[in-house]
Amino acid sequence: MKEKTAALLLVVSLSAALAGEVNAASGSDQQPQQSNVEVNAPAGQKEVQLTLEQAVALAEANNELLRSSTRDLERKGITLQEAAEDLGYISPYDVDGNVDASESNPRWKSYNSANEAYLTAVRHAKFAKDKVYFSVMKSYQAVYVAENNVETAQQQLELARAKERIAAAKSSRGLVAQNEYDDAVHSRTEAEEAVRQRSSDLQKAYDALNTLIGKPKGATYTLENPPEYREPVKLDIEAHISKLVEDSPEIIDLKEAVKNSEWDIRYDNFQGSESDKKLKRMDLEDANERLTKGKEDFAESLRTVYSTLMDKGQEYIRLKENYDIAQKALELSRKKWARGMIVQSELEESQLNADQLRRQLEELAIEISQLEYTLNKPWSV
Repeated sequence: MKEKTAALLLVVSLSAALAGEVNAASGSDQQPQQSNVEVNAPAGQKEVQLTLEQAVALAEANNELLRSSTRDLERKGITLQEAAEDLGYISPYDVDGNVDASESNPRWKSYNSANEAYLTAVRHAKFAKDKVYFSVMKSYQAVYVAENNVETAQQQLELARAKERIAAAKSSRGLVAQNEYDDAVHSRTEAEEAVRQRSSDLQKAYDALNTLIGKPKGATYTLENPPEYREPVKLDIEAHISKLVEDSPEIIDLKEAVKNSEWDIRYDNFQGSESDKKLKRMDLEDANERLTKGKEDFAESLRTVYSTLMDKGQEYIRLKENYDIAQKALELSRKKWARGMIVQSELEESQLNADQLRRQLEELAIEISQLEYTLNKPWSV
């Protein structure tokens, strides 16, 4: 963030210096139109530092879904305990020595269902926390993107103001047509509107985060975890899919549906009618088909995420090369400006180009981090 601030201060100082030079040179009555746009962040005072971990902790305490999952887990635990007490002791054998005889007892079926429901609630509580984390991470990082957009708009405004001052000086001397000066004025007013819009978007990004962490709208923070690039790790994606498919809550639920259908059939083998048995077998077929389809969709979605992640990694490398070139061009522009070989607006344009590429790298690093999280915890999306 210090690098961003220094770059912005350079642009502002260069523009101020340019204004003094142009006004002194012109000595005319025609001056650029004054504007009231302040180049500032949202109105809130950014006195509070906020890490991603702190934001997640606040969101967990504020999230109704997570609280609901915790309450559901408690209820399922009570139901399981009651089912266990109601079950008592049932011999696993009948008088003929058949092991499955206990399943004919409806209390056994109730206990089995309660146990599966409790285990499902345990998983859902864990997955709810993963969802909260991902939501906060996206919202937290969206603030950085919005800040980047504000800084770009601010730099573009300062450049537009500088060009307007130059056009005003030239127009007063009859060196350019009036329409060229009018175009410069129009560009400056558009840049001012862009700053207003980007600043509004930034406050909206803060407020989206505030909603998640239970803070009032209008609050702003100094975020302490800026985006960092990590090179995507190559995987055996099929092995990765095989591992995650066992942890996916959607797939687990589909498996439980199959198991419950199997339990229904085994129970009805003892006391259900032929029609009931046929319907139960159809339900089992449907459940197995949904499970197969769910696994296929799950695997394909992860392959897509992995492919996109690898592509973004290559894109980052190419963009970094462009940024390095822009940095060298900026250094050259600084030397030329110091020697009076270029005007200050050219230096500002070089600065803007380098800064925009740096911000694009930050935003690409954000995309990569979110894709990595999705790849490892796809149920969080």
